Amino acid sequence: MSETDATAETALSALLGETRGISPPADSMFWTLDDVAYHTRLSVKTLRRMLASGRFGPRPVVIGGRGQRFFREEVLAWLRAGCPRRADWEIERQAEQNRPAKGRTKNPIGG
Repeated sequence: MSETDATAETALSALLGETRGISPPADSMFWTLDDVAYHTRLSVKTLRRMLASGRFGPRPVVIGGRGQRFFREEVLAWLRAGCPRRADWEIERQAEQNRPAKGRTKNPIGG
């Protein structure tokens, strides 16, 4: 690898946050707090404060007793919904789950 290539790779790594301990975008089902911070452009400290105060909508899932993860699709849906407070987000999600699918009634038999 030439010196120019190494410099470009270092710059790219810094741009992606790899040298600062920030995760690059994750395509998995779960996101860590670092992944959420990366995608929301908020600091981990701010996210922790938002979680504690109820301002961050999606609740973390505890994995292995200590590790917290967030469902990727829920975080993205929360962002698309305009980042409502947790109480409003949970009401909205519950209403969405109770809503029948488009073009279908709740009782497919029609009774």
